[in-house]
Amino acid sequence: MKKWLKAFIVCVVLALADGGLTLYNTPDLSMEGNPLVARFHLGWGALITVNLIFLVIFFFACRFIFERYQTRVFDVPNTRSYISQLFYNRPDKFIWSFYRLPKNWTPAWACMCYAGYFGTSAGRVVVVLEWLAITFHVDMSGYNRFRTAYCFGRLDIVVVIVVSVASIFVWLRKEYQKSAEQIANASADDLRKGMTN
Repeated sequence: MKKWLKAFIVCVVLALADGGLTLYNTPDLSMEGNPLVARFHLGWGALITVNLIFLVIFFFACRFIFERYQTRVFDVPNTRSYISQLFYNRPDKFIWSFYRLPKNWTPAWACMCYAGYFGTSAGRVVVVLEWLAITFHVDMSGYNRFRTAYCFGRLDIVVVIVVSVASIFVWLRKEYQKSAEQIANASADDLRKGMTN
């Protein structure tokens, strides 16, 4: 099975688990924390529609980041130079990544899709675990105190943010390593060809 399809199936399973546990525990949505319900008082129709939209987005995002996107290969000395070259066509302008929009949007979209996929999936895992704890009547008083004191009442949102930011750094590091490996392999091939000639 292709990597992108496995990644998308994870999204579908998490969405179904979240939806199924929500239906089981709170069919009237009185315990639902999604702002569409908690703040705007929308019902199941809105929740299902939004989840379907996100699944369509992640279908294309998974195909893009795990199948279609090709690593950009640059002969640069480190990750900072790679990031600078990747986004701005200049290996000496890493500082631009803190305040300028990228010139090259394809790798920027790939990076954002990667971060969004892993961040959202991690946040959905938190929600599913919370619903499972409610389903099996686990004492969550300590967890709820922690969540309220340190996570603004929404650990899942905090996890989405933290994992997304970490995933950006992971993706950039992996792309630099792939680039360096391709350059090293090409150099080794050139050396072998030179020795056989």
